[in-house]
Amino acid sequence: MNQPQPILNASIARVATVADHKSPMPALQCLRFANGKIEASNLEQSWSESLDHDLDVLIPARKLATIVRSAPKTADINVEQGNGNVTVKFGRSRYTIPTVPTDQWPEPPRGVSQVEFAIQGYKLAYLFGQVIDSAAKDDVRYFLNGVLLEIADGKITAVGTDGHRMSFVSSDVDCEQEASLIVPRTAVDAIMRDKPEQHEQITVSYAPSGYLELTFEDATFGTRLIDGKFPNWRKVVPDNEYNATFDRTDLLDAAKRASGLFKTAKLSIRGDRIEIIGESAEGERAIDEIDAKCEHDVDIAFHLPYLIDALDNADNGSMTYTSGDKAAVVDGRHVLMPVRL
Repeated sequence: MNQPQPILNASIARVATVADHKSPMPALQCLRFANGKIEASNLEQSWSESLDHDLDVLIPARKLATIVRSAPKTADINVEQGNGNVTVKFGRSRYTIPTVPTDQWPEPPRGVSQVEFAIQGYKLAYLFGQVIDSAAKDDVRYFLNGVLLEIADGKITAVGTDGHRMSFVSSDVDCEQEASLIVPRTAVDAIMRDKPEQHEQITVSYAPSGYLELTFEDATFGTRLIDGKFPNWRKVVPDNEYNATFDRTDLLDAAKRASGLFKTAKLSIRGDRIEIIGESAEGERAIDEIDAKCEHDVDIAFHLPYLIDALDNADNGSMTYTSGDKAAVVDGRHVLMPVRL
């Protein structure tokens, strides 16, 4: 194999993100070069992409990545497969790395696709980007540690919740089948790191084995799905009575300022203004006021990081509410549970 350093380095950097460097299985610490592809797997996720080569070998990912990354960007890197090792050469440099037997490689449980559809890259990025902040992290309710994808009636809906907040968003999709899939948060993070909005079209396929694959122009990302039942999220969306409109950036900036001192703060919604009021037991106090149009006066308190995430992802400055002890909805899709101060 002979590749320019920037091309080989970029491929290794993307694929190696799913290699398990601490696995007791040596193959999972490796990059697999075979069939004109470079691939890595950690049993839960896999990443492969096309690369012009004639190798059939497992090379320790971290060692190869370090060598290639340190090579001059103008170098052409040559990798030759030998008897139980590979030799990496560029310029006057030469490195020999022992390899792992190829029969130790675990093939992902792909199976036959039951659901398959194509979606524009920017749509998938928008769906995941709107809800990922609300998805749980390391929750004992394991089914919350991911993003729900619901496909039905020509729509795809993404939902994320940690039990204290919830975000949901829908988009059109050309798919006649129906499915309800929970994609692990770690998988969504990996997909978002690759900037799906830069891809014109992404093919999504799901197999009954519980394995999901996203195919880009010359790469495929695969992940096991979370096997569980997601809560009936539609029951959580409140039918609120009142609406407040405001400049989204104004309220976001005020919330960020308050978060420097407080984790929670009260929103005092009053006719033509909204005040963010924070107080602490140590005597700290802050009041930040912005202009608004509010249909009903109410005091409602929120966990500030959750409010900031919702406003950060919102397109418009609007919030529906009923009372201080019921959930509010920011921009029609970010549900925030109130807290007691």
